[in-house]
Amino acid sequence: MDEIDIKITYELYFNARIPYRELADKMGLSSIAVHKRVQNLIDLGIIRGFRTGLNLQAVGGMVAAISGWSRFDNLYEMIGDLERDGRTYKVIRSPGGFLFVEGALKNIAQLDDYSKTVRTICDLKDARVLIPHISTFPNGGELTSMDRSIIRGLKDDCRRPLSDVARELDISTRTVKRRLDRMIENGTVYLRAEMVPTASGDIISFMFMDLKEGADRDITAHRIWNDNYPNVMSIIPLSNEPQLLIANCWASSMKATEDLKKDLLSRYPIERIDLNVLYDMQFFETWLDRELLR
Repeated sequence: MDEIDIKITYELYFNARIPYRELADKMGLSSIAVHKRVQNLIDLGIIRGFRTGLNLQAVGGMVAAISGWSRFDNLYEMIGDLERDGRTYKVIRSPGGFLFVEGALKNIAQLDDYSKTVRTICDLKDARVLIPHISTFPNGGELTSMDRSIIRGLKDDCRRPLSDVARELDISTRTVKRRLDRMIENGTVYLRAEMVPTASGDIISFMFMDLKEGADRDITAHRIWNDNYPNVMSIIPLSNEPQLLIANCWASSMKATEDLKKDLLSRYPIERIDLNVLYDMQFFETWLDRELLR
């Protein structure tokens, strides 16, 4: 991948239905060039699909992540157990056994049980419970059966023509668009490219950044992303650890990754950085996906 590829995937992650013409204008490229790049990202397995789903926060749920070093020998058994739990939607692995497991919880009451379940399944050492700070959405009201049908029609391909969904449901394209726009506006649904940047062969990493005492987390996060994007692809602030930021980073080589780490330490109020190079990401359906079938 190059910087343009990273920027394209960033745009598609937040709005997977963005027209290629609009995306091309943002990138300063032709529509044909953007289409070729997107197709190449799909062929490489970096983009695994374009998904539509219910936003967890919009239905009263929360995201929780458990990180640590796994001592479990049978990887496939461990991954299978995490998937069968029904709450795990992503597992990220690093060499040496480092795991970052993300779960979709129905409410905060499930946090203790889920963290214990992950620790037991993975036999985690130095396990850390992390709660990403994510914007909340206004309650968009109860979904109608038609709303659910529209979401199901776009579930596995949110770039699908709305006219196809309308034909299946025997309603007008205008009705599909109006209902979908409303659900997007009130945060009920997401339309997102499912990204696996580790498939690129580049160096993808998590940098756990402990901020210096007194540092303003939000200002620091904004400065780091603004100054270093796309090498810093995203930054995750945490609700339960206000002096910790997790940066998801991209570089073409290990040397470039180490240089980025040194640069971040020298330019920002960061006490220390723990670097974990990632090599695999897996996604699973959860209870939230099954909620659409009700």
